[in-house]
Amino acid sequence: MGRSRIGNWPIPFSGLVGQNDVLPTKLGQFALGEVGFVHVCEDKLYLSNFNPLALLQADYIYYISSPGSQLSSVNSWEVEKIDQNNYWPNDLTCTSSSIIGREAIIWPSGFLVPGKTHGKLNVYFTDKEPFDGPYNIASEDSQEYSYHHVEWVDVNKDGHTDAITARFTSPLIGEAEGWTQHIVVSDATDVYFKVLNLEAGGKTYQVVISSEFFNEQLTLRYAESGNMWTDPSVIKTVVIDDSIGESWGIEVTDINNDQNLEIVISSYDGSVGSVYAYEIPSDFRTETFTRHSLASGYKANFILGQAMTPGSIQVFYKSTAYQKSGGKPYILVAGDDNGKHYILSPTSDDADDWSYENNLLQDTSAATTGSAIAKDLDGDGYSEIVAAGYSAGQVYVFSYTPQ
Repeated sequence: MGRSRIGNWPIPFSGLVGQNDVLPTKLGQFALGEVGFVHVCEDKLYLSNFNPLALLQADYIYYISSPGSQLSSVNSWEVEKIDQNNYWPNDLTCTSSSIIGREAIIWPSGFLVPGKTHGKLNVYFTDKEPFDGPYNIASEDSQEYSYHHVEWVDVNKDGHTDAITARFTSPLIGEAEGWTQHIVVSDATDVYFKVLNLEAGGKTYQVVISSEFFNEQLTLRYAESGNMWTDPSVIKTVVIDDSIGESWGIEVTDINNDQNLEIVISSYDGSVGSVYAYEIPSDFRTETFTRHSLASGYKANFILGQAMTPGSIQVFYKSTAYQKSGGKPYILVAGDDNGKHYILSPTSDDADDWSYENNLLQDTSAATTGSAIAKDLDGDGYSEIVAAGYSAGQVYVFSYTPQ
């Protein structure tokens, strides 16, 4: 049987600042035009830029070395340009030397904007400066695709780690040396997904949980027998929820400290944006995924084209001490086309209480944010937050370190 829960609770949207210790201290901000995605790998902060009006023009990607040693001078941070070789660079993936022999990043790109549809999966080796690259491992594409996310998994157990990605109609995997493409399933995963192992019926399954933006549903795919990566005919699909609208950000982690994983997603139904959590049942193949609304009421600003809110999400702890104390984690929410960044904080440590307070972290006073990331940049045990203001042309930096 599935885990017992008390049902969905309505969670009001407050948009207000909560307790003083919920929000970090703002350290400053610096200018960077049209910054979309921010990410941290090792001791480097990476940032991407994309300009929808610069038709047929590739966009810039940047980095800042050792940002944790510069927290006292955020307002004067300067970025180093990597190159201008990606059309609409999206959310990169950190890549350790154990995967392809050297420390690297893989930067997906492309979007459904005229002149920006030629996506790539560009690898940059970052163990020395200037970086070595790019090497496009999706160079075998016969037509233009857009890529948003990559995960590294040895899917066929041959000892080589494979790059699993999703393009805007078909996921694929690529093998080492030559990066051969293999289409696994079509008309499915398009933007973000998570690959993990789940147990059911005394058996361990490798599954893919996908927030399907264009299909407007949350799904799980697995194989009852055989290898779904090498034999797509064995793939089975579980539709977790097809009533949420366009889903975007996704995390799979234990958010209520009950020793079980939950799925956390952001979604937009065309009118209102929400953040939901789903309990993964004991048998994901047959049982219901109980949904809980953590926050709702996000309204998108009017912009040309299609608007949505919220965007990226990240489950995080404000400090190692807080994590060790048993407190529930927070959720960092980028508002995307509502122009604001938020932190969702739990109102109780009770595992059966799914209520959260929606705390305003930063109003960019502009139409669209970029993504945001929480990470301990200086190693002092307290998280910092870097949040992008796409339309505002600013990057905001915060810290939970006591000031």
